[in-house]
Amino acid sequence: MKLAASGWPSPKTVIVDGQPLLAFAGCNYLGLAHHPRVVTALRAAAERYGVASNGSRSTTGTTDAHVALEVALARFLGTAAAAVVSSGTLANFAACEALAVERPAALLDERAHSSLGQATRVAGLSPEPFAHRDVRDFAIRARRLSSVDASRSLLVLTDGVFAANGALTPVEELLAAMPAGGVLLVDDSHGLGVIGTDGRGSTPAEVGSSLVVTASLGKALGCGGGVVAGSRDVVERVSQSLSFRGGTPIAPALARAACVALEIARGDTELRCRLHDNVRALRSVFNELGLPLAAGETPIFTVVPRDQSTLEALQLAARQAGLLLPVIEYPGGPAPRYVRIAVNAAHDEVDIERLADVLRLGLQR
Repeated sequence: MKLAASGWPSPKTVIVDGQPLLAFAGCNYLGLAHHPRVVTALRAAAERYGVASNGSRSTTGTTDAHVALEVALARFLGTAAAAVVSSGTLANFAACEALAVERPAALLDERAHSSLGQATRVAGLSPEPFAHRDVRDFAIRARRLSSVDASRSLLVLTDGVFAANGALTPVEELLAAMPAGGVLLVDDSHGLGVIGTDGRGSTPAEVGSSLVVTASLGKALGCGGGVVAGSRDVVERVSQSLSFRGGTPIAPALARAACVALEIARGDTELRCRLHDNVRALRSVFNELGLPLAAGETPIFTVVPRDQSTLEALQLAARQAGLLLPVIEYPGGPAPRYVRIAVNAAHDEVDIERLADVLRLGLQR
């Protein structure tokens, strides 16, 4: 698949090999990557700062744009502080590097994003998996680890919204079952801007020292970079980590654009309402077709065809109808190959019905 240089003319269209397609793909959930205010902010800031940071955060790479974005993210997420890094994956590495200082025991949701598992191992931890979204299994394992060595704290890692199928983690239940002194790290890349009060994500309104949030700014915010948000102590340790100090940060212009995107995500309730209207419409289609649905109304839908021929039929039906439905091969997914469908705020009723027709046709062949 080759996207043309001008292949993203809107949040819902792409040009693939010269053919314009209606896309149900990617993560631009609010369409902010194309929002006029965000694009204008990026252009204006590029004129002021240039197109790169030209230095690491520990040398000359920190600008007022980065600091402003960190303040805005901390305020939005309800945390004491935040640190911006160059990607969501690096945010997980920086957070784990900071949290591993105390050498805690670690528990990891078995379907958590691969970067969380990699980050714990690089930080010198050996995470034990617990059953996917299973609070009871988590509680049993947490009690056992605490009883083995009461002197060690516990670090628990999970996605807030799972990228493969949109399933929600019961964050508050995990926090309630957490042993004293434990910390829950939630990668909320696919929740930030999409769910929760004012789009704050999957984490509760009151964020204490027992919760650390990481996220990509390239999903609902449509920009780029990543963030670690939590207590001042944790963020201070993040700022001393090699992951933070050694990398070139996002361009200042992108940081300015992300500030505007964050403001829109929080304040434009109509945008979020359109997204959730589309989510509910597509959930109705999935119910009609008897397709499995994840818990929670998120913009991510998964189709696992019964065999390879059905998968190919669905792909063919989509392409013939002018739709892009990507086939995904990604760790933690529901199958080795599956179709990941994402709706966004720019889709409308006609688009959803076109998708419904393709699903009916492709899955019944």
